[in-house]
Amino acid sequence: MFLLTIVAETTEDNPDHGKIGEAYVNCWINVDDEAEAIEKAHAMIESDGWSIIDTEDVTMVTEDDFDEDDPYLSCFEQALTDGEVCLFHISPKYPVYRMVLKVRGTTDEHDAVEAIAWVCNEALETDYDPMEPDFWSGERITKAISLAADTIAENGYDVLEVIEQTPVGRDETSDEIQYYDDAEGDGICVILVHDEPE
Repeated sequence: MFLLTIVAETTEDNPDHGKIGEAYVNCWINVDDEAEAIEKAHAMIESDGWSIIDTEDVTMVTEDDFDEDDPYLSCFEQALTDGEVCLFHISPKYPVYRMVLKVRGTTDEHDAVEAIAWVCNEALETDYDPMEPDFWSGERITKAISLAADTIAENGYDVLEVIEQTPVGRDETSDEIQYYDDAEGDGICVILVHDEPE
């Protein structure tokens, strides 16, 4: 059996298109051939109104790879019976919060003037409703700014003010997709912006 991790986004004919973000889909496919597993997983996901962004991981698994209390053991066992199981982990429409912050170094060696931070919703909480209106508001924004400030402080800077802030999705970040992906993978990504020499 193969376990695949696939990133997908809604197609226009999906009734939730425009309301939710991408999904990380775990697929257990009970076949012996990797190419066949990928083909079957893609077909299952696409039949539910999703298009494939990326196949991130494909691993052969056995029952020994799961502890007795592993919540995914039941998916493995169901795939033994049904042949294939897909579990969708759906993100909100804008799963990342992007901020531009004015900073000041705590020593003369720290000469950056701004920081740009991307915080993934999963870094703040894992139990949420991706369909929630105004997902990024109130306490979530406060937590995102606090996490960014803590991370920036670990790099020798104090945050003086938040200059810009907005929730973003994959479509809004084409020129910053690397940082967006890093935030989705690690929970947060911060880059420091230095004054250009005159």
